[in-house]
This record gives sequence, structure tokens and C-alpha cells, in this order.
Amino acid sequence: MEPIKQAQEPKKRTHVAVHHHHVSLTLMIIIALLVVVIIISKHAFIGYRLEKQFEKVGMKVESVIFEMDSLKSEILFTETRLESCKLLNNESFETIKTEKNNLFICE
Repeated sequence: MEPIKQAQEPKKRTHVAVHHHHVSLTLMIIIALLVVVIIISKHAFIGYRLEKQFEKVGMKVESVIFEMDSLKSEILFTETRLESCKLLNNESFETIKTEKNNLFICE
């Protein structure tokens, strides 16, 4: 006869074993979050510094942005007028050139 084997209790884990891929994934997420926070905070800091510089000059950021948009519109309008003047100038030059050639032919 065989001796009766005592039922062994399963061993209880006293600590949780963390796999290395869980740790590396966690580190990558933390690093990505830090990069995002750094990028956002950098732009916020630059904006804060610009606002303080505008305050020293006595201007508000909103008025500067409005004025810049206004100037961009004026530049576009002026460039359009310049192109129109160039076209008119070229047409006038061609007309004068044709008339000059006709004058020489008549002589």
C-alpha cells in the first residue's frame, strides 16, 4: 500500500512580479507624457513672456493681432494694385513701341 500523500496547499505569492515589458511600456508612456507637458508648457511660457513684453510697451495682444491682420490685408491689396499697374505699364509700353515702329515706317 502506498502512503497517503498530504494535499499540499498552493503557494501564495507574497509579491507581484512585474514583467519587463510592462515596465518598459509604462516608462514609454511616462516619457511621452513628459514630452507633451514640456511642449505645452514651453508654448505657454513663450506666450506669457510676449504678453508681458507687450504690456511694457503699453499694447494689448488682441490689438497687435488685429493690427497685424489689418496690415496683411493692406499688403494683399497693395500687391494686387501693383500687379495691375505692372500689367497696365506693359500694355502702355507695347502700345508706345508699336506707335514708334509705325512712325519710323511712315518716315
